[in-house]
Amino acid sequence: DSRGNVLIQPTIPGPIDRVHFLDEQQRYRKASRRFSVLALVAVLITGIPACVVVTPVVFTVLLTVWHIVNAISPGSAAALTRLRESMLSMPGMATAMSSDHTPAAQIARGVLAVSLLVLPGAVAIFAMWLANRRLLRHVAIGHVLVQAGSREANERDLEERQLRNVVEEMAIAAGLQPPRLRIIDSDVVNGGAVGVGVDDVTVLVTRGLLDQLDRDETQAVIGHVVGSIGNGDLEIVSIIFSIYQTWGALALLVN
Repeated sequence: DSRGNVLIQPTIPGPIDRVHFLDEQQRYRKASRRFSVLALVAVLITGIPACVVVTPVVFTVLLTVWHIVNAISPGSAAALTRLRESMLSMPGMATAMSSDHTPAAQIARGVLAVSLLVLPGAVAIFAMWLANRRLLRHVAIGHVLVQAGSREANERDLEERQLRNVVEEMAIAAGLQPPRLRIIDSDVVNGGAVGVGVDDVTVLVTRGLLDQLDRDETQAVIGHVVGSIGNGDLEIVSIIFSIYQTWGALALLVN
């Protein structure tokens, strides 16, 4: 100070290499965005060949359905004529463009070829993906909870009631709707979350975590789990998982 006395800065208990919550949150969100972009590129690279494979299957199914419908209720001659003209217009257009070697005609031929090969399969795969997403939202999460042997928290148990308070406290602090809580009777120290988005989440905590950690340590684990929920990690995981399910259904269909 001005009198020449040495002032000692009081030490703050805790680790020296502290990090700020908002800085870490921003860093994790950037990592999630990079991962999402890479996942999208991977889906496009694998999806385009898959669309080319599925397109003949789509045409086969449509033709089969058309023949069945036409056998049950024959269409009018005018409708058959319009259908035949529309089917023949594509090859005629391609033949007309094949004699034109201008850049615009070459681009048009490329767009037409890609459309015929990719779009029908892409529409079919997208519909399968939407169906898998709906199935995952209504069935898969419940199946995971049952397979894990989870149960509702016992409100008469002090530690489990305290755990529910911690989960709600951390969720409210993060600006999220308090998630559901399930307990797994296991001696392993672990905790996590399952769900398809921030509004449909279940936090899973093992009984071993409650028995071996104090409240502050439990709050740190729950804070990490809730931070992952607020970061949108569950949404990314559910999308990727539904894509893998779609590839599996696609392989079964092609076989």
